[in-house]
Amino acid sequence: MKIEVDLCREKDIRIELKDEIMENVKYILNEKWEILLRKAKADLNAAIILNKEDTITKEVIMFHLEQVVEKLIKALLEKNNVNYIETDNLLELMKLIQESINFDDEQLNLLEELNNYRFEKYSEGLEMGEVKKINKYFEFVKALEKKVMLILDDKHVLHIIDIIESIQSFINNVTYEEFIENDMLVSAVILKFEIIGEIAKYISKEVSNKDSRINWEELTEYRNCLINNYFDVDLKVLWEKSSSTLEELKKELLGL
Repeated sequence: MKIEVDLCREKDIRIELKDEIMENVKYILNEKWEILLRKAKADLNAAIILNKEDTITKEVIMFHLEQVVEKLIKALLEKNNVNYIETDNLLELMKLIQESINFDDEQLNLLEELNNYRFEKYSEGLEMGEVKKINKYFEFVKALEKKVMLILDDKHVLHIIDIIESIQSFINNVTYEEFIENDMLVSAVILKFEIIGEIAKYISKEVSNKDSRINWEELTEYRNCLINNYFDVDLKVLWEKSSSTLEELKKELLGL
């Protein structure tokens, strides 16, 4: 009976290991959502700097703010694996995220006004109307950025918790001696830790500052350590992290 149980466990590990390899490849190679976030931040920084210059017209700043909103929405869609047509129309993109983010009437008006500065229209070279009280657009864009980051953070945290529970299921009723002798099990656990470290890189400062007990940087550093020293992994440390440290981390994550 024990042999059958072990064979079933190893079959489950092989299946999940294959799935996690594909997931890890996705995190490393398919980073369009993360690239969009970086570019959105760059556009917001550009708008802030340009707004301090008296010689820069407000329509240039509005164009950058429109770009921020467009990239934030697309980043959320990419992360949620939502198919969308290639468009820069904010009103069309907004419809695709209504389940995640609700816009009130005032925000919809601001969104519609920013939509006039999208590249398709802005590049036509037509004279745009005078922009008044541009600070309200900055406030809207920053509020949207915060909402998007919180949604992405929630997904990252839940994903890490799922991975922790997978590791715990792998080593359930397994002794340290059995663990170090099972190369497939060790490889599966190592891969899981690598994915945890990869996800940790994308946690926002707002969430990382919520609980000082969670060392997000350490999670990423351990991921780098495993990748760079794959043939010389300290299995005792790996076992201790798997059998005890992860349970504390899960409790802390659940408390966020």
